[in-house]
Amino acid sequence: MLINFLLSLLFTLSHAIPLHTPNRAAPTLTSTPVASFPKGTWLENLVIRQSDGNALATILSAPEVYLISTSNEFAPIKIATFPNALGWLGIVELCHDTFYVVIDTRDPERSPKTSKIADFPESGFLNGMTILDPVLGVLLVSDSYYEAVWSVDVYTGDVAVGVNDTTMATVPGASPALGINGVHLLGEDLYYSNTNKATFNKIPVDVHTGKAAGPAEILLQSTTGEIFPDDFTIDTHGNVWLASDLYGELDLLTGAAFGTGTMTLDIVAGSRND
Repeated sequence: MLINFLLSLLFTLSHAIPLHTPNRAAPTLTSTPVASFPKGTWLENLVIRQSDGNALATILSAPEVYLISTSNEFAPIKIATFPNALGWLGIVELCHDTFYVVIDTRDPERSPKTSKIADFPESGFLNGMTILDPVLGVLLVSDSYYEAVWSVDVYTGDVAVGVNDTTMATVPGASPALGINGVHLLGEDLYYSNTNKATFNKIPVDVHTGKAAGPAEILLQSTTGEIFPDDFTIDTHGNVWLASDLYGELDLLTGAAFGTGTMTLDIVAGSRND
């Protein structure tokens, strides 16, 4: 496997539809643990390997990436580390066994030993990541501080603001200040969570440039007392599987991506009381 690194420098290695407020539903699904980590470990993001269905998970509390068996066949294996970083965030598989990872290297005394792709001098806090064009090697990276999504060409190093929208903004005075967080491209729509606003949103984008192709839509409006949206994935039925990390929960928002019908919020794993 080839793992590449994105830093605050980037390195290789209300419109149209009504808002929906979810109904809190009694749990209807059961979860099965496939891996465990020491208490205090912050599992930030994961991607399923296309080759074998196992997961690569990034650790925010340590500069590490682990290979996790999704069928519980083996214990987690540390496959990569980056000693000069504070932690790892978003991860995607751009092509077969080639992964790109966001790394936090805010300590100016640390000197990464990697080859740089691009600088982000005007970025605030790079966070989530998704693939825009796997052929041309273009990624989209969310900026949780500056209500924006950046596009970056991993081969040329070209960087540009793809999308900038108020639905991506932080809430003034909120702590931590986290606006847009997780991002996921599905077809020609970019889906994204906003942590401070407790929303789930989408905006159409040009699949070649990453620029907005229409207005944003708020698909789900909740409160931070109910959910604390971070990273997520979307299944084939439009259900959103959302990490609510402040509460230690994995939430299921039925139909949230397609914004149809009555949404329910189901806690499928974890508890804020744990």
